[in-house]
Parts: sequence; C-alpha cells; structure tokens
Amino acid sequence: MIAIYARQSTNKTNSVSVDSQIELCLRECEGEYTPFIDREISNKKSDRPAYKQLLKAVERGEINRVVVYCLDTIVRSLTEFGHLWETLSANNTEFTSVTEKFNTATPSGREINSVIMNFAKIERDTIAQRIRDNYRERAKRGIYPGGPAPYGFDIGHTIIDGKSVSILVPNSKISVVKEIFELYAGGGISLGKLALHLHDEGISGINRTGWDNVSISRILHNPVYVKADAKVYSYFKEKGVVIYNDIEQFAGKKGCWLLGKRAQAQGSTSGAGELLVAACHDGVVDADIYLICQQRLDANKRLKNTGNGAYTWLSGLVKCGYCGYSMQAVSANAGRYVYLICTGKTNFKVCDAKFRSPHVDAIEPIVADKISEKLKELKGITIKEKHDGIELEDMKKELSVIEGKISRLVDGLADSNDVAASYINRRITELDANKSALVENIKKLLERRRSIEFPDCEFSSLSFEQKKALAKALIQKVCLTNGKPEIEWAKI
Repeated sequence: MIAIYARQSTNKTNSVSVDSQIELCLRECEGEYTPFIDREISNKKSDRPAYKQLLKAVERGEINRVVVYCLDTIVRSLTEFGHLWETLSANNTEFTSVTEKFNTATPSGREINSVIMNFAKIERDTIAQRIRDNYRERAKRGIYPGGPAPYGFDIGHTIIDGKSVSILVPNSKISVVKEIFELYAGGGISLGKLALHLHDEGISGINRTGWDNVSISRILHNPVYVKADAKVYSYFKEKGVVIYNDIEQFAGKKGCWLLGKRAQAQGSTSGAGELLVAACHDGVVDADIYLICQQRLDANKRLKNTGNGAYTWLSGLVKCGYCGYSMQAVSANAGRYVYLICTGKTNFKVCDAKFRSPHVDAIEPIVADKISEKLKELKGITIKEKHDGIELEDMKKELSVIEGKISRLVDGLADSNDVAASYINRRITELDANKSALVENIKKLLERRRSIEFPDCEFSSLSFEQKKALAKALIQKVCLTNGKPEIEWAKI
C-alpha cells in the first residue's frame, strides 16, 4: 500500500493546498493509496495525528512506500529525516519526495539518501556539541548549568545583571553533606564504614537509594560544596585542571563547577581535560576540610586494586536470590577462606534474609559443572557478532527516539527564558544519561556477540583468567538462594 502524507501549515499564505499536494503525489503513484492528512499544523510538532498514524502503519508493515510533495511537508531537519528513514528502512518502506525528485527505490535516490544521512549525522553531532557548549557557557557565568541538583541542594533563582537565573540553594540534606566531609576528614573511617554509618542513622541516599562507596566518593570529590579559596585553586591547578577564573575570584565563599570527564586511568589523579569554574552559589564546606578529604581520596587512587576479581572467577556474576543485589567475595583468616556476602545486606541495608554466607569453594564446582555441560552443547559452535539481532535493533530504535527528543529540546533552548532553559537542560541531561546507558548496553551486547571459539577441553583445565572470561561470555548472572546457585545463561 502507498501512503501519501500531506500537511498544510497554520500559515496558509503562499502554501500549496492539501488537495494540490495529493494530486501532485498521485503522479508518482501507481495502484492503491491511503492519504494521511494533517491540516493547519506546523512541522515543528512531532505529535501530529496523521503523522503518528502513518508511522504506526509503517511499523505494522502495511505501507511499502511513503510519498510527499516536498521534504519539509513531513520533516523540518536532516536529523528528523534521519530518524524517519531509520523507521522506514527497518520496515522495508521506500520514500519519495515529488519536488526534490527524490525516490529511494532508484539508484540515484539511494545515493541522495546516503548523502542526506551523512549530513544528518553531522547535524546530530553538531546538536550534541551545542548541548555541551550551552552547558559550559552557563557554567562559565557561574549559574546553574542544568541537570539534577547535587545532593543537599535545590534549584532556586536569583537576579544577576537584571536577569533571573538559576542557582543552587541548600536544603535540609546539606547537614548530611557536612557530616560526610567532617567524618571522612577526621580519619579512622573508610568510605564503606561511612556508608554503613549513614544507613544506621536512617538517612536516605541520593535519589532515595542506599549509600555505598561510590555515592560517598562522588560527594567528597565534588567542588560544588567547597568554600573555594586560593588553596583550592592551587590544588586543582597542580592536578592539571584548566581554571576559567582568576585566583582573586577564589575568596573562600563560593562553590565551584567541575566540568569534563575525570581521568579514567587506574590510579590516576590527573585532572587533564577538566575545567573548574567559580560558581554563584555559596559553598558549605571549609576549604581545609575539603582538601584533607581530597588527599585521602587521592591516596586511595594510588593504591593498586590487587584484589579486584582475584578471589573467584565468578566475580561480578553472582547475585543474591532474595534482594537481587551483587554478592561480593571477601577473604577471611589471612585469605584461607573466601565467602560471598550480600551487598544489599552490608552496604544498602535492604536485604533482611537470614542465611549463612556461602564459601566460594562450595559454589564454584557446581557452576563449573553446569558450564562444562553447556560447553558440550556448544561444542564446535562459533558465535559471531550479529548486527541484526532483535534486541540490538530494538535498542537502536530507542536510541534514535532519544536523539530525536534531545534535538527538539535543543531547538527549544533558543527561544526559552532562563527559567524554561533550566528545565529544558535538566530534561536534556536526563535523556543524555539514558542515551549513554543505552550506548553502553549496545556496546556490551556487541562485545558479548563477538567471535568466541569455545575451547575443546575441560573447563577445569582452564586458567583462572580463561575461566573468568568464559563465564562472563556464557552467564548473565548466578542467583544464590540459601547457598544454592541458579544460573541464568546469556543470550548467545
């Protein structure tokens, strides 16, 4: 079935009528067709009724070709056409634009489409850069750049240079932040014990989740809380962080924004690639306390993480069958015994199941036997990377939808006031976080599907690292309930 999409804008001056559009489209059509018409509606609106009905019909496999009078009838940017084309191509639907003489059913049309898609990618990359630039420019002015407010702060408003701007305002949780800094600076307490202390005090964590080492560390690292003075300036300068403001602006009162990605290298304390900006909001933690905490955190980074996954080749795969949280391997009696403990019980205080922590030596042989049985089933099979898997295509479609939402929000920034911009930026940040997580999932799926030649030998004869790699490739998770493992195999 051919679909003809026609739309007339709210501004009818010098526009082609819907009837004329359909008549011109029919010259490019043979056979039955179905019209999808949106009247007096802008192409800026993505929720156009007929347009949504058209996409649903395409996804149901009812449409083999979409015909429009011109491209801007149906989309307003190359990025939006890129998203539309991904939906059409996924459902084997061709596209024709009468005015542009563009038909994806012909070789020349496919070549044009390839060029358009390349430009659409450039436009998406440009939008992403605009988001980053907008975030940085707002931060350079010292105002709240967007995204969720840090723990202990709410988003308020103040007047700067005659304009209303967003700014951070302390809330009731800020006392918890101060306690975290003071306890950690005092020494004698680790990140883990500090997390347990907050649990015991009944204090809710970030986003109402429990406390752990990571959430505590993020707060301690964040200069948004410090009353930044010259010593803080010098500390970040020595780390290689680019500082936007002069040292005179670090007067021991205001907090800071730290922008950019933290160095990922193990043990690295470098600040290369980061930008520090003096903010407009007041800091809440004295500079001396903040710097003592940074010294402890930097010392932690320099310690080699020799115990990471060294106790068991099941590291990262075992989950508690009662609460779903990870089971962590810990040693006892100078390493003679290794137990699996529930982090939901020890770190997050959300698991109240009563069971004895199982020995790794009791769990590994059971899982090893199951893996050996699985290897016999897969003997001689090579699993190759699949780009056309259902799960992968679903994730790609979701990624396309998220990129489209971000694009529309960025376009809305230009006409928004400061208050609206803060909400738009917050939504963009949320979507960007979802996008990053989705990209990471796609990456993991592709890595799992990359060529794996299963060994033609007994699992027990493999080295520790070989066992670990093979278990990660085969197993999604191992659930422990009362010491009994249940294996959920990975989709291969």
